[in-house]
Amino acid sequence: MRTHAIRFNGKQIAKYGMVGTLVGICWLANFHPAWTLDRIQGFIAPIASCFRVGPSRVYDAALTNRDVRPVPMTGPHHKRLSMVLELPPLGPILVEESPRQLESASVDPHQLVVGIIFEGRAVAIPLQALTGPMSHIAVLDFGELQMAVTHCSLSKCTRVLRLPEATSVSIQESTPEIPRPKLSDLKVGGLDIEGGLVLLFQDTRYSQKSPELPLEDCDFEIMPLLRWQEKHPGTSVRTPQP
Repeated sequence: MRTHAIRFNGKQIAKYGMVGTLVGICWLANFHPAWTLDRIQGFIAPIASCFRVGPSRVYDAALTNRDVRPVPMTGPHHKRLSMVLELPPLGPILVEESPRQLESASVDPHQLVVGIIFEGRAVAIPLQALTGPMSHIAVLDFGELQMAVTHCSLSKCTRVLRLPEATSVSIQESTPEIPRPKLSDLKVGGLDIEGGLVLLFQDTRYSQKSPELPLEDCDFEIMPLLRWQEKHPGTSVRTPQP
C-alpha cells in the first residue's frame, strides 16, 4: 500500500495563509468591529506614514471617540450594527434674532441646504456640512429652544428634532439624581448593516428613522440655497464646523 506525503510549496502556503487570515479578520469584524478596526488601523498606520499618507485627522478623532464598551450589536430600535460609535454633535450653533447673511463668499448658492424657520427666524444649514465622518448632527440654539439637524448621506435621510414639550415642562422639576435631558446628549451611535445612521440618546441606540426615538420632529425643507433665500430673504446661513 502506497502512501503519498502531502507537500506544500511556498506559493500554496502563502495562498492558504492569506485565505485563513482573511477568514479570521472577517470573523472578528462580525463580532468585534470596533476592536478589529483599531487593530487594522494600528497595523496600517506605520506603513502609511512611510509614504506620508493617512490616517487623516478626522479618522483619528473618530477612533478616539469610538464607543469601545461592550454593547449589543442588535437592539429593539435599530438593525444590526456594522460599526459602534459615540460621537458628540456639532454646536450648539447660536442663531441670533438679527439674521446674519452668507458667512463667506465661498458658499455655493446652488448647493442643497436644510431650511428651518423658528419664530420668524430663517436659517439654512448646508447639507454637505453634515456628510463627514463626525458631522451627522448639528445642534441649533435659538435661545429658548434648541433643534438638532441629523443627516445620513448613505440612507438619504434627514430629520430635525427637538425635545418634546412634556420634557420641557419637566425640566424645572429635575433633581441632581435625575439630570434633565439635553439635546446636546444626542450623539452618533453607529452605523447599521444597511448603511443607516444610528443615534444614541440617553444611553439607548435608535435608528435615525425609528418612530420610538423620544424626540419631536420639526418642519424643514431641503432645496438649493438660492431658492431658499428667494423665499426667505433674511436667511442666516450656518456651516457647522467639526
